[in-house]
Amino acid sequence: MELLRKKDLHPEIGVAKSTIADWIEDFNIYIPRVQQGNVTYYRPETLDVLRFIKQCREQNYQKQQIMEALSANNFPVTVEEAKEDAEKAINKYVNPNGEDFLSIFRTMGQAVQKLSNQDESITSLQNKENEHDGRIENVEKQTKRTDETVESLKQEIQYLKEELAATKEETKSREKGFFRKLFGESRRR
Repeated sequence: MELLRKKDLHPEIGVAKSTIADWIEDFNIYIPRVQQGNVTYYRPETLDVLRFIKQCREQNYQKQQIMEALSANNFPVTVEEAKEDAEKAINKYVNPNGEDFLSIFRTMGQAVQKLSNQDESITSLQNKENEHDGRIENVEKQTKRTDETVESLKQEIQYLKEELAATKEETKSREKGFFRKLFGESRRR
């Protein structure tokens, strides 16, 4: 089959010439074409793509749904058109200050790097905080054990004081009895 011109497409598909023009513009990355000078020719496979688009439109598919269906049905993307679309999209994002798309991406990359560095710093600080929390917890445990030991020692000291006092009383009592016996008997003589 030979190459086709735009005017040859609409009778084959059975839709208006303006509809074909719209579909070619909307789905250009799926429309195989050849440029010869100022004239655009369409490959025979274009008819298959346009017939598929017509079927989708008859089922009330929206543009995005048709794009997804073309992709899902393995219609090939024309590289030149995809490249041109990408360049157009990039050119839309030229900053009024003269900054081009690449510079914007570079700035965004630097910002992402700074955010990453901040994330690392935050993680490092959180780790240090966790270490300090662990140390504080250990000191609190040691303090509790020390307090328990001190309380136990106080109780033991109190017990020993009481024992000492009782022993002193007992000793005094025995001494009095001993001295009474000793001196009491000798006085009587």
